[in-house]
Formats: sequence, C-alpha cells, structure tokens
Amino acid sequence: MKISTHINSKTENDLIVKLVGMGEQTIYKLADIASITKLSESLMPAFPLSEQELVDLVSYLEGLK
Repeated sequence: MKISTHINSKTENDLIVKLVGMGEQTIYKLADIASITKLSESLMPAFPLSEQELVDLVSYLEGLK
C-alpha cells in the first residue's frame, strides 16, 4: 500500500501521521513500513486557482471549523 501523508512525529518505534484529507492522526509501526520517500513536489495542483476558485476554497475551509 502507498499513502501520501504529513509526518507529525516519529518515535523509536512509531510514525505518527496525519493522512491527506483526514483530520485524525494514525500511528504506524516503523517495523511495518517498507520505505519512506519525501515528495519532490507539492500535492497542490501546479496550475493557479482563479479568484472564484480561491474564494470557494477559503469558504469551504472556513466551514470545516
């Protein structure tokens, strides 16, 4: 399985991550992880957002509070 995530913290035995698109943290045992690769580019789209798309995005994010 391959996942894209933000690493919140790492201990001697565990990797604590916040999965992209999810609000909660997940703990994985380092012994169960085959490899960790840092992305060379952002998960955000390379194309710019229009003004309306930006307004819609901010409105959506504010609604998540």
